[in-house]
Amino acid sequence: MKTNYFIFFFLCFSLLSNSQNKQELINNKLDSLLMVSRTKADKVMAHFDSLHTSKLLYSLDDEFYYLIFRKKSSYEEYYIVTDSSGNVCEIHHIVIDKPTKKQLSQINPFDLSQYHKDYVVKIDDSKFVRGGPSYFVVKDTNGNRYGEYRLASLTLPSPINGKLLGYLQRNLSKHIPYNPNINPR
Repeated sequence: MKTNYFIFFFLCFSLLSNSQNKQELINNKLDSLLMVSRTKADKVMAHFDSLHTSKLLYSLDDEFYYLIFRKKSSYEEYYIVTDSSGNVCEIHHIVIDKPTKKQLSQINPFDLSQYHKDYVVKIDDSKFVRGGPSYFVVKDTNGNRYGEYRLASLTLPSPINGKLLGYLQRNLSKHIPYNPNINPR
């Protein structure tokens, strides 16, 4: 009888230990994917290092980037395309009209107090998760990161202001070329 209890407890311990190891592997993979996205995003942002201002960057698939930075009392916006290694292939300045500038000002994307300071690679209580990978970060003038995350492009609840996320996704998707050979996720 003692042998049966021993075997039972040994199996339970093995299963518990195995599930913890799997969770560690998943967390490590998510962390390493974030680091890949961060490295590629930093390559993109390096093209704007001469501007001593806060910068906001949003990307899809680590290939298409939307960059916003404050310039005096207004904003400058850029659409950037990279290759699979993160090397910048195209940079397009986006001319934004007054209503769009007003909309962005109301969202106040550079109010750093609205962002978390740690990075996010998963949201435990997600209600909806779909789409390819997206990456977001705001960097202040000292290079500190705020609101950093790498999640599926449609994750609810969003870790950032929903209006800002909608703004970024709408404006970035306007510039991504349509490719009928890519399968939707």
